[in-house]
Amino acid sequence: MPDLKHKETDMQDFRNIIPNKVALSGITGVNLLDYAPDDQFLDFDITPFCYRGLMLKEKEFKTEMEAVNWAQYMGSCVSVYCSSGAILPQWVWMLIAAKLQPFAKSIIFGSTEVHRTERWIANIEAADFSSLKGKKTTLRANPAVPEAVYMKATEKLMPLVPTLMYGEPGLPKVIYKLRKSTTEATS
Repeated sequence: MPDLKHKETDMQDFRNIIPNKVALSGITGVNLLDYAPDDQFLDFDITPFCYRGLMLKEKEFKTEMEAVNWAQYMGSCVSVYCSSGAILPQWVWMLIAAKLQPFAKSIIFGSTEVHRTERWIANIEAADFSSLKGKKTTLRANPAVPEAVYMKATEKLMPLVPTLMYGEPGLPKVIYKLRKSTTEATS
């Protein structure tokens, strides 16, 4: 049986000999998942309230809207849409928004995916990234992060960081590097 104590000691010595280049690089990693909204997202499809799913009968529609338990949307991010593609008057969307407004945290016309991305972008816009000023920064790669979130983070970080990268701090892809002006380079 091999001596495990001996191997552990060798590994500690090995760590002391080989420098951690990622730690020494001064690159700060940012995980955009940390800014993902933690809200509850709910859908409101208007199709069931349309006659045969295709058209609106105003009187019946307004009666049905009065019967909806709007309180079930309390504190939620609600995405309103029409899955049947029926052509509806614009006041319908206003009426639904008016009914949801006292309860919902936010309301959009569109899909939950779009709504979630919009909320995520709002979190990035509200974030204080001042601690990254002057630091080389990597936005960590993650397929769960929407492209629009990477774009907003890039827009927000470019004025702060001299180098912006994508991937992992150990093997990043350089996206932006502040170029020194020619007067700075020659002095």
